[in-house]
Amino acid sequence: MAKGTHITLEQRDTILIEIKKGTFLKEIARKIGKDPTSVSKEIRKHRYMKQVKRGDYIRSYCYICSKVKECTKTKVCSTSCVYECRKCNTKDPTLICKDFVIKTCSRLTRFPYVCNGCQKTGSCRINHYYYDPSIAQNEYKDTLVSSRSGIDCTEKSFKQLDEIVSDGVKKGKSIYTILLNHPEIGVSERTIYRYVTNRYLQVKDHDLRNKVKMKPRKAYKYKDKEKKEVQAIRDGRTYEDYLKFLAENRQAYIPQLDLVIGKTSDSQYLMTLIFPFSNFMIGILVPNKEASTIVLAFNLIQDRIGIDNFKNIFPAILTDRGREFVKANEIEFDDNGELRTKVFYCNAYSSSQKAEIERNHGLFRYFFHQGESLNNVTQNEIDLIFSHINSYNREIKGGRTPYEIFEFIFGSEILDLLNIRKVAFDDINLTKSLIRKFK
Repeated sequence: MAKGTHITLEQRDTILIEIKKGTFLKEIARKIGKDPTSVSKEIRKHRYMKQVKRGDYIRSYCYICSKVKECTKTKVCSTSCVYECRKCNTKDPTLICKDFVIKTCSRLTRFPYVCNGCQKTGSCRINHYYYDPSIAQNEYKDTLVSSRSGIDCTEKSFKQLDEIVSDGVKKGKSIYTILLNHPEIGVSERTIYRYVTNRYLQVKDHDLRNKVKMKPRKAYKYKDKEKKEVQAIRDGRTYEDYLKFLAENRQAYIPQLDLVIGKTSDSQYLMTLIFPFSNFMIGILVPNKEASTIVLAFNLIQDRIGIDNFKNIFPAILTDRGREFVKANEIEFDDNGELRTKVFYCNAYSSSQKAEIERNHGLFRYFFHQGESLNNVTQNEIDLIFSHINSYNREIKGGRTPYEIFEFIFGSEILDLLNIRKVAFDDINLTKSLIRKFK
């Protein structure tokens, strides 16, 4: 076989036959005179998905969860539900179950990468992938044509694509979310990135967001007396205690707590709370970093939404060991002495234990960079910022928005009380231009 020649239809037929036989990758490559890497790329590039039909039975989605065999969950959809979740047909578990993890098949993650020749396809409930020589050949021919013809669309449609993509990127949106909300564009994410790289669009490479890099905080050193007092507070509230609480309260949706600092000389800071199951996030401005002020912030939230709603959405809170969060008793009990939540602390130097809130701070840093003052922002502007952030589609959540998932679980009334509004995708702005005052 001549070096550098493309794979032919006959060779593709051979690949399929050998996959069905269970032939090893190296042997298939030897038979068609190609490198094993080329064969591997050929299969992965041209395989297609065949979605498994599940009918109208919502509970069938439970069986594509990797934890279904050991799952004994009940009442995830409602406290009045009497069925095991995997036998219930009320609500989509992919939306409401925080432990839902879709099954993966080793056959799809390594060679042969497809379901051809698999004896379990009849009973397998996850989506199937197949390799078809004729489809692969046609895709190969289409690629050759497109590679020689530049952009395959009319001038009018390309102008529309350029306007939608460039406007979205300039407002801080990712290519993924733009395509998700504008299916009329009709091209893949990879194609858009290629257009940007080749300078076909108004938007350029430097307009695409880079990862936000955060400087590590300096740890506060407690005096000996303070250290003993703080240690006593953390007893019964460790990360291990948190895991026990989770095991005993599987239906609980537990938010994570943190404090965002602008300049060290600022006269106000931002207390943030995120609900990991949805990535829904709220922020409360506080005038200082004192522990008593954090307690007042939680009292403010309770005043907004009421004690019953507070208990419902804050069954427990996970935070770090910052000195501003040491008044655990005052956070757990309201002014009337009524228990409203439970506070737990991460282990020292273990920010990964509340990784969700650390990651989502990156979206807030689109508006206020690290070290940028928070003095001139108002609570209404903070609520506006988080309304836009929460209305932004998340790939990790299957394209759903945090707002949609939170609303599905807790209802729209709480969202209104928290002053968080739903923002249409085309109106979402994740840049500084959203609010009026910056220093």
